[in-house]
Amino acid sequence: LIPKSQDAVDGDNRVRVEMEIKLGATHRDSVHRILESFGIEILEDDDDNSTTSTLKLKRTLIFTGSSAAASGDATTLTASPTTSIRLKSACEINGTPVPLKTLRAI
Repeated sequence: LIPKSQDAVDGDNRVRVEMEIKLGATHRDSVHRILESFGIEILEDDDDNSTTSTLKLKRTLIFTGSSAAASGDATTLTASPTTSIRLKSACEINGTPVPLKTLRAI
């Protein structure tokens, strides 16, 4: 596995984590079976003789609630008895929106 990751904090209470993974033949077959069960296609590399495939994972964490909206900074969110902060996830595998459960299965 060759991961490439990038973290970004947006000004609107979102944190995005992206990872691009090159899968060799051994990993590609097991991941392909998991993706097929969720109806997601694996990205084959352009080279016809290539034995690798690419897996693009993305998760965006979205902070919601009164404190999150007021602070405008996802890195300084704090909870108190009078505020409620919720964390939601928006996930993608190879550009296809998926539930967090599916991303965890990979």
